[in-house]
Amino acid sequence: MSRAFFSVWLPGQTFEDALKTLDFITKNHVKVQGNTTHRQMQIYFGTRICQYYREYGIRPLEKNDVSYLSIGSRYETEWLSEDEIQSLHLRWKESSLDGGKRLVS
Repeated sequence: MSRAFFSVWLPGQTFEDALKTLDFITKNHVKVQGNTTHRQMQIYFGTRICQYYREYGIRPLEKNDVSYLSIGSRYETEWLSEDEIQSLHLRWKESSLDGGKRLVS
């Protein structure tokens, strides 16, 4: 069985780009289930993107004055709002064979 992994909501990716990715997966009959699903980019402490998030167009959703805590997946970008990201999460779940019940991470 083949598996595909997709990192989504990367800096520069627009809502339309993300929809094209999902459309590509659907048109090519990639089964979205369990490990074969989307992964929102996680922003971890100690990485360049965490330290210089503004340079990458990242906007954390929570104010954090503690330098050792990561942004994780709680962000929006210059290109994708929080609402658009939530909408995309729902679309991926809807395209999943099991309705997103077995999403991994």
